[in-house]
Parts: sequence; C-alpha cells; structure tokens
Amino acid sequence: MHQQAQANQEDQKPAASSTTETTTTATHTDSATATSSAGSRSPGPSGNTNDEYENKGIAVGCQNPSVLKLLHLLEPTDPDAIRFNACYALSFGSLFGLPPIPSNEEYCRRLPESSEPNLLPKFDVAALQATRFAELGMGALANGQRSMVLELANASVLCLRECVEESIHPSCMFDVARTFFFHGIFRAYFGDMERYFKYRRFSLRHLAQLDGTPGVEMLMAAISFQDSLAYLIHNATEGE
Repeated sequence: MHQQAQANQEDQKPAASSTTETTTTATHTDSATATSSAGSRSPGPSGNTNDEYENKGIAVGCQNPSVLKLLHLLEPTDPDAIRFNACYALSFGSLFGLPPIPSNEEYCRRLPESSEPNLLPKFDVAALQATRFAELGMGALANGQRSMVLELANASVLCLRECVEESIHPSCMFDVARTFFFHGIFRAYFGDMERYFKYRRFSLRHLAQLDGTPGVEMLMAAISFQDSLAYLIHNATEGE
C-alpha cells in the first residue's frame, strides 16, 4: 500500500517527465552498451548517415547519435530488423494483437491535410520512430538479446524526448501510448516494477484522450493482461 501511495503521488507529474529517464539505468552490466555511441556520429552498419537518409527522402525525427546509429533498423530490408520484427510478431504481436505501426506514407493519409513523408514535422516523425524502436526492442526481448533491448529502448526514449517538445498530434497519440506500455514491459523485465506502473499510467493517460481510435481496446486488454502478471510479482516482492 505504501508503494501504491507513492505511485499516486508520481501520477501528478506531467507525462513528459517520463522521457527524462533513460532505460539504461535498468541494469549495471549492460548500461554502457546502450549509451556507448552517444559521443560519436559514426554511421550504422548500412553505412548511412543523417544527411544520406535525408537525401533519400527519409524523414529523420531525432538526430541524437545514439538514434542515428540505429536508423538502419527502421529500413524494412535490414536483416536485423527482419529478425526482430519476426520475433515480435511470433510472441508479443500474436499475444496482444495490436495494429501494425503505420509507415510514414500511411501516417500522411491519416492527416486532415495531405502531406509527403519527407515533409512531416520532426515531432511526428520522432513519435513514430519511438514506437518503431520500442517494438524492435520487444522483438529483441523475445529473442533474448538483452543488450539490444537496452540500445533500442534508449533510442526510443531519445525520440520521445523530441516529440514531447510540442503537443502530440492526435494521429500519433495511440502510437505514443503503445510506446509507453512497451517501456513499462522493459522495466518489468529488468525487475523495476515501480516504473512499470509509472509507464503504464502514462500509457493510460494518452489512451484516455482517444475516442474510437482503432486498437485502443486491444491495447487496454494488453495492459490488463500485463497487469495481472505485474501485480503478482509486485505483491510477492513487496514484503522482501
């Protein structure tokens, strides 16, 4: 009950504050792996840099070096991305049944005014990239790649920092809610149940702003399913 009261006090904080916490604090052994690229601008394995992505007409939301290093994973033909997406689809994807993350082209069709993918505001792009990195991280989690979970979760957090600088567009509100839920699962995986409940509240706060958006009921069901496990773990360890 004491921890639940503590969580209720935290719930009064704005949702943007959650993005100031990087997921690399979850463990001691792998945190250096997730942030080791922060001081360099080396391209990813595909050899692409930020300018090369923009020249190819690919919008870049967050320009943090740790994100740019992993941008190649957002290309559908990347072998690692294919593996992580398959792992996600066969595990969490089939369990939760959430709708797929829209491509930039599909997202443009949601907007009231027509737009081109390479002309999307960086805040919208950052929100979509945060969701894509988080989903890849879930795939890495299902595949047992702990260090990649940390790297991808960290990249997702950095993208979230970018998108909360402006009000989140209603068209990507669901995807941001999904991202917070995935980060809650990351926290639970690393044994931080207090922050699981915190991220889960942020997810519900965004879902409460949606009405009739496809996927909301499925995400609510996924949160309820995860809660049943989380509360078992939380209550079992509360007295320790």
